[in-house]
Amino acid sequence: MAERKADFSEKIDPTTESEHRKAVIETERSEAPAPPSPGPPRLNVLVVLAAGLVFYYLLVWTLVFFTVLREYPLEQIRSRPAEFRALLDARTRLSEEEFNDRMDAYFDPSTDLSLASRFLYGLVMFSSLAFVFAFIYIYHKPIEQVLAFRRAGKNVPENERQLARRRLFRSSAISAFMPAATGLWLVGFGLLFGMVGFESNAPLQKVLLRTWPLFVLSIALAAIFIYWWQKHRIQNYFIQYILSPEELRETPPASRDLSLKVRLAMASFITTFLPLGIVFLFLLSSLSTVQVTEWFPEKPSLAQERASEILLGDFYTTARDLDLLPYLRDFMDRHRLFIPWLVHINAMDTPLLLLGLAAGTFIALFYSFYLLRLILASIMRPIAELQGRMLQTADGNYEAFVPVRSNDELGDLSAGFNRMVTELSDRERIRSLFGQYLTREVSDQILSGRVNLNGDLYQAAIMFADIRNFTAMSASMSPADVLLFLNSYLRDMIDVIATSGGIIDKFIGDGILAVFGAPVRSTNYCDQALEAALQMQAAVNRLNIERRSGGKRQPIAIGIGVHAGPIIAGNIGNDRKREYTVIGDTVNLASRIEGLTKRYKSSILVSETVFSALSPQMRVTVQAHEIRGVRVRGKQEPIGLFRIETLPDREL
Repeated sequence: MAERKADFSEKIDPTTESEHRKAVIETERSEAPAPPSPGPPRLNVLVVLAAGLVFYYLLVWTLVFFTVLREYPLEQIRSRPAEFRALLDARTRLSEEEFNDRMDAYFDPSTDLSLASRFLYGLVMFSSLAFVFAFIYIYHKPIEQVLAFRRAGKNVPENERQLARRRLFRSSAISAFMPAATGLWLVGFGLLFGMVGFESNAPLQKVLLRTWPLFVLSIALAAIFIYWWQKHRIQNYFIQYILSPEELRETPPASRDLSLKVRLAMASFITTFLPLGIVFLFLLSSLSTVQVTEWFPEKPSLAQERASEILLGDFYTTARDLDLLPYLRDFMDRHRLFIPWLVHINAMDTPLLLLGLAAGTFIALFYSFYLLRLILASIMRPIAELQGRMLQTADGNYEAFVPVRSNDELGDLSAGFNRMVTELSDRERIRSLFGQYLTREVSDQILSGRVNLNGDLYQAAIMFADIRNFTAMSASMSPADVLLFLNSYLRDMIDVIATSGGIIDKFIGDGILAVFGAPVRSTNYCDQALEAALQMQAAVNRLNIERRSGGKRQPIAIGIGVHAGPIIAGNIGNDRKREYTVIGDTVNLASRIEGLTKRYKSSILVSETVFSALSPQMRVTVQAHEIRGVRVRGKQEPIGLFRIETLPDREL
């Protein structure tokens, strides 16, 4: 076994390690670089505003335009019947072109508005929209700057990233609120302007007062459209470039998003009631009423006859053809069925109704479909990402995480999943990197991040322990018995080392390499190492008693070598195979000392460095015999060793 230790010490020689690292670096340089990943897209928030503005005007022109087109001519005729009658009487004296021009001017409300008034309203509307676009652009400028840094592959200043992060979470609300507030301001200004500018045009004033709810409805629908579209873009295309990976794992500090229940209810309401509402609005605005009693004031029965004919339609015609009208009249008189008025859609409103229904239904369906797509995407994409990450985790990939894109139930679920994967990753990391039994204190130190796993310099004690004559002993046992024996032996050794504050770096056949003082630093690592050596010897004595009681006469003897000094501890390897280990001359010398235990007929040998660092309390519990001038392979100068024996009154 001493020869094996010598071979191992050669493998972990610092010179060999340095050559290995140079070879790895040269191999990495020879590999072709990976293609750069595509950068983030441009924010282009003004495109979202422009689309919302276009949608707003589509709604306005669909709802308001048809309302004005239907109601204004009627109000104009009712308010100015004399002018309309005079215009009709003058038709015979005017050419067709002149008559059409006067008719258009009569029904054109803008003829009452001066050029200065038109310029004033246009200026107010343009300046208001320009202010909104400028404000939104300036507000989103820090976000666009961070995205530009990402596209250029530059490091983003932390203060700029934090500013962009704060504005990112308010982007959708600001992008929707500012246009909505400006739209309400323009509606209010337009109503006031119409009341003043069209002071002499009472019909138009009445129509404007009737249509302002349609303006407000259009503004609300456009704001909802902008909000969800911008929120969809932020959560799916930009958040991962603004937030750090650590921030993406946790629920964002933004205000609470709408719950899934509210979002699904909103989607159901919009997709169902918006098209129906627009259809009902056009139908309601196209209905006309007629007073039946005004048809034939002197003959009410005749008026009722005509009303019945219109109301019953084919039923009235069938009754007349079959000479059943007397029975029908008798039935109506007996039940006192009187029709005071009729509701109908007249021939003038029918083309407007059909055109308005077609345009309004198309816009409503397009709006509902697109908004439903955005709302469902905010639900389905996080679920799909969570499902994909769960499959990766099931395959053993603990590095992937689910980006937390929202502050709702799905965000809470994603953040909880990330915390679960992090805990699993930490446990797997300890198991894969160390591969040994650790105490709870050591595990807590590693999990808390207070241990640098990438490599650090430590002052530590190294222990090598080996079973003497194990090769000859195992030759007389079956492979199953060999493994059973080693497991029973190592079980006790692992417990002793862990209890003493050490960690198992690796097993080398029947040998053990243990470290005290790394990766968790300690001030009494020499005491810990010697205490572990003494406890290991006591555990072997107990194991020999058990073996004798079990009929096995051959006792077990171990040799333990301990040396202290500077070591380098950290991860070595690559993604396929990586382990946490220790290297340095201290490790090599500890291996050599363990190989000398058989020569000096001692179970425990420690270097002079270890013995001089022992505390007074530890020294009084052991008996040490100094060995001077020991020659060790690889060392030009002789070293001093101490053979350690336990005092009879020491409790083990």
